[in-house]
Amino acid sequence: MASKRKSVQEPERVRRRRSPEEARGEILAAAERLFLERGPDQVGLVDVAREAGVSHALVSHYFKTYEGLVETVVYQHIGKLAVAMLERLGAAEALETRELLREVFALHDDPLFVRVGLWVLLLTRAERWSLSGPPDDVVMRAGELVTRHFVRVNQSRGLPPPSPEQVQHVISLVAVTAHGYALSKHALRASQGQLASPQQDEIFIEQLARMIEAYLADAVRAAPGEVR
Repeated sequence: MASKRKSVQEPERVRRRRSPEEARGEILAAAERLFLERGPDQVGLVDVAREAGVSHALVSHYFKTYEGLVETVVYQHIGKLAVAMLERLGAAEALETRELLREVFALHDDPLFVRVGLWVLLLTRAERWSLSGPPDDVVMRAGELVTRHFVRVNQSRGLPPPSPEQVQHVISLVAVTAHGYALSKHALRASQGQLASPQQDEIFIEQLARMIEAYLADAVRAAPGEVR
């Protein structure tokens, strides 16, 4: 389904000389502002060029396509948020599972991430365009942190540590659940005659934390070779 992005006529900003790095950075900053203000479905490359004070040709030169620009903006934005999240989690001596989940859900509930996620799904881009997450080194750090957490949780219960495969299952479950919940929670609560609220979020996170800990406890008790 084709997307028609409207270009809002505004006074063009005065262009000035800048280095390639400065120009690229200002284009990304301008795109992020517009995506947050209007949503990606209401913004085009011309709008971004006008906001950044550069030519349309320069935006196309750096990012090739509109999807390429959106993906780069999200990659950069989520990367910064993820690094900050890991610093907070890493500074904590001992975390409860619900505290870990609370941080992950807050990351996926970021307004820009939600807007772009809906844009991807509604315009049937999901099967051909990968929504960017944090950079690979950040993903690796997150995986190590989650592994250490659940090793500690099992040890505190006198259980063997979970296997790498079991931890990976949990990471996938949490990422998909957090993103899906952020995209659908308002519609879901409305269908139940309720409003989405921090209290409802907390109940959901608490129940998910219990389910994950129960799964890992059950998985390590399984007989050798049994898949759980």
